[in-house]
Parts: sequence; C-alpha cells; structure tokens
Amino acid sequence: MTVAPLALLAKLGLFIDETFLPHDLAARCVERWSTQPAFPGEIAGGDQTIDRTRRRVSEVDLPAPDAEWLNALIGNRRDAIERHLAMPLGAAEPAAALHYTVGDFFRPHRDRASTVDSSSGHHHRRVSVVVFLNDAAAPITFAGGHLRLYGVLDPAREDLGVDVEARAGTLVAFRSDLLHEVTPITAGDRFTVVTWFRERQTPGHVGR
Repeated sequence: MTVAPLALLAKLGLFIDETFLPHDLAARCVERWSTQPAFPGEIAGGDQTIDRTRRRVSEVDLPAPDAEWLNALIGNRRDAIERHLAMPLGAAEPAAALHYTVGDFFRPHRDRASTVDSSSGHHHRRVSVVVFLNDAAAPITFAGGHLRLYGVLDPAREDLGVDVEARAGTLVAFRSDLLHEVTPITAGDRFTVVTWFRERQTPGHVGR
C-alpha cells in the first residue's frame, strides 16, 4: 500500500497542519494519557454499541482540564480547515483520545451517517479530524495502524487506498463521508486524538 507524503495529500484536498502540536508536547500527552483510565471504543449508532469485530480500540478518559484545552486548540483551527476544504463548518464534537495496542483496528467506515433519520445524529458531521500523537520514530513507536483513505487518489476508485504518513503532532482533516480505516497495529502503541466538525447551523435550521 502506498504511503502518501503529507504534502501530496494537501494537494489532493486534505487539510494538513504539521505544526499543530510540538513533538515534545505530543510526547507529554502520550506519557500522561497512557496512565489514565480507558474504556472500549464504541461504534457510533443510535445505541452506542461495542463491536470488536469492526472496531477494537480504547478511549482514554481524559481529565477535564486536558479535554477543555484540547477542544479549544482544535476549535481554533476551524476557520483554516473551513477555508481549505471550502466547506462551512459549525462547532466540533468533544475530542476523544484513542489508544491502539497490538491487534487493534477500525474496519473501513464513514464517519458521516448516510441517512438523515440516523438517531446518532452523525449525518450532521462534515469534517473528520485526526491528530497523531506518536509515530514510527523513537522513542515512542508503533508499527501498522495506518490511517488508510479510499477514493483520494481517484474519487471513482474506492477500492484504491492510500496510507497517511503518521507524524507526531500533525493534524489531518478530511470529509467525513470519505471511506477510511485504521489497519491493525502490529507493534507498539498508537495514540491519536479524533473529533468531527459538524455542519454550520443557520437561523431557522432544523437539520436535513
């Protein structure tokens, strides 16, 4: 599978911020959050369910100050993401810190629900955000666990995937209707932050 340089992905329409977090700060987040309580990641739906055949990952229970800081930092990138993707955006959902260990994965999926009657409300999602907290470089490493995007190189070829180059501290944003997955972790521990910007609400808006 092709690992795409971040510069190429930016040319193909993704929003890339390689300086979102300094490497030392990203490393401190990993060190701090690796000791926090965690719970199994759920599959988004009307009833939040755990399906370990589709998704296997732990979600870190972030301390309130960390969650507030993280949400504010991501929120500050909204305007830049909005301009790059040419898509009006509303507020982001609360960010989640994810910990993938060996064997963990997330099968191909879309973050935006395809039907407006979805009780999850995820049809309002417009942009997905992933922040890499570590990568394949020492001292904190992992292998496997690729963020694989489909239909980026050729929108007509959803069978053709491309792997995002993981770099600690980098933020990547893409359309929530884009098919993507996290391939199985083969070594180490992968830490990321994820969230989703929703559609911008207008006066009198009741959803679509």
